[in-house]
Amino acid sequence: MANFTSNTYTLKRKILTFSNKISKQLSKPDRKFTADITYGMLASQSCLLTDVVDQLHEDSKKINIVDRLSRHLDKGPPAKAAVIDEIDDTHISKIPIPLLRNHDVQEKINTLALEANKKRYEAYKLEQEALEIMDKEVIYAK
Repeated sequence: MANFTSNTYTLKRKILTFSNKISKQLSKPDRKFTADITYGMLASQSCLLTDVVDQLHEDSKKINIVDRLSRHLDKGPPAKAAVIDEIDDTHISKIPIPLLRNHDVQEKINTLALEANKKRYEAYKLEQEALEIMDKEVIYAK
């Protein structure tokens, strides 16, 4: 028999760790809100605040917690929300590039991808040519 309590605790820990990562630059109330709303929505599988609050298991009255979450939602996104205006070299350098150990297979995949790209471009050119013929000879024919 599975131990559901430890599974639930492990899942909650992972959700809260994720929530902390995405809200680390926010104020403490904003971090708590992010953690509560993320965990509550995932655990309840609902976006209704009353359902979210049921999953938080806080000691306060349900209506007070719903009011707190509602007020926070009404404020809109925090000023320090983690929004990236542009992607630069440092972001790109952090993206892992998967490489296969078998160089021949890697080369075959690369060749197939390049061929597919070439065929897409050829199809695009043919489509443009067909549209031009349609315009000249059918739609705007004299």
